[in-house]
Amino acid sequence: MRAPDDEPVQQQIEALVTDEERRTLDDPNVPDDVKNEIRERLERFSASDLDQERPEGF
Repeated sequence: MRAPDDEPVQQQIEALVTDEERRTLDDPNVPDDVKNEIRERLERFSASDLDQERPEGF
């Protein structure tokens, strides 16, 4: 099922969330444990994106 034209696509949503998370990492008021969780999440997404870009069998 295709999303309506006026709704953002998943990639756009993920880009916004990722951007916000990166800005949060620069905020000195955010606790270190929260920053660590954000870093881990960004690393998982990055690894997942690489896996999706690779052709099967490589």
